Amino acid sequence: ILKGSVFKMVCKLSLPNFLGVSSMPIIIFMDAFFISKLGNIELASLALVFPFLSVMQMMSAGAIGGASTSSISRFLGANLIESANSAIWHAVLIGISMSIIYSVIFVFFPKYIFK
Repeated sequence: ILKGSVFKMVCKLSLPNFLGVSSMPIIIFMDAFFISKLGNIELASLALVFPFLSVMQMMSAGAIGGASTSSISRFLGANLIESANSAIWHAVLIGISMSIIYSVIFVFFPKYIFK
């Protein structure tokens, strides 16, 4: 890391994050493009679920995903493999529970969300 170009190393290390973060907007764009071929009503219905997609993306890639990745990386860096495995399972449980919470909110309270 210390002997080469800093710019090349930063680009090399940031490539996986860039690919992960840019994949969701590309998927959302491709969904919208495909549904726009079906018609205007179908495209308008996609606009109703867009807030749900945005919240899920921001929580998974941003807040919860970033914190989980950070804690797992720190455990692996400290060579605490058992703690890293525990953090992975906790991240999975947090992801599942947050998905259930968001789904319940959007299924049972859409009237309050879309107003």
